[in-house]
Amino acid sequence: EDVMTVSLDRLQAGPLPIFRHTHEMLAAFASRRDQIGAREIANEILADPLATLYLLHSINLRVGERSGAEVNTVEHALMMHGISAFLDAAKRWPILEDIPAGFNPRVLTALQKLSRRAQHAAWQARDFAVLHSDVRAEEVQVAALLHFAPELLLWLRSPETAIALDRKRRKTTTGEAEITVLGSPQNSEKIVR
Repeated sequence: EDVMTVSLDRLQAGPLPIFRHTHEMLAAFASRRDQIGAREIANEILADPLATLYLLHSINLRVGERSGAEVNTVEHALMMHGISAFLDAAKRWPILEDIPAGFNPRVLTALQKLSRRAQHAAWQARDFAVLHSDVRAEEVQVAALLHFAPELLLWLRSPETAIALDRKRRKTTTGEAEITVLGSPQNSEKIVR
């Protein structure tokens, strides 16, 4: 079989779509922006790995240039952005179900399943952090959620590669499938991990 080459540039965060239900919740929050806090909005964002990645990536591009500090939590990113400004900006975020990737039932189903796995892992990680009195429980939650970001981006930006990888994983080990489809072990770690 031919090894598919996926340019890492295609997998950069950049503008990302968010799930329709997330977009609808953020629109509902906008109507009561004066009574809502960052924590309530953060909980909704954290339920959508694509929205989490998009928000943290965009705020770190802005903040990192000025201060060199990294924003690691959604709540902190919202406070840095400003609740009202964020809710206004979120209205313009693309909706997954309205873009070509969202029209493909196989891609949409894969993104939904992967998103649910990411959410489950993230909440377990947060619960574990809270049980161990980690004051940075949301950072642990975000890290677990974003562990799935490369594969989400692969499904969004290179669905033919993601489909080939999915097929190969059913026939062999995950590691062998990644090497076969993505190329060298170093390349597959950069993309799928």
